[in-house]
Amino acid sequence: MNLDGMFDRTIKPYILILTLIFAASFLAGTIAPLSIRRQMIDLFQVVAGNYRGLAGGMLFFDILVQNVTATIFVIISGVIVGIIPTFAISSNGFGLGVLYRHAAEVSGYSKAALKVLLYGVFE
Repeated sequence: MNLDGMFDRTIKPYILILTLIFAASFLAGTIAPLSIRRQMIDLFQVVAGNYRGLAGGMLFFDILVQNVTATIFVIISGVIVGIIPTFAISSNGFGLGVLYRHAAEVSGYSKAALKVLLYGVFE
């Protein structure tokens, strides 16, 4: 038996499970009560405020460094425990769902989908 076949059988169920967790969390974020959505939007605005003064290249670099650091942390913790990556997937899905709902209320569903599509694909 080759390694490719073994790899496919071992990782496909995990990818499917994580995809389902992300989709369910996204849906939960879109139907979350208004009070929770407001708290999340306020939190996002505070975080986004940290980036407002940065120029294009520095903004990209800062976000890249933070994402790489978070990814390394999630990979290492996934090897050790496995709970943190699941939490990261679900919290990202929920947050994206909240942002999608907010963007849809402001600019409509199709424009909101375009705004969050790239982020969702990379998550």
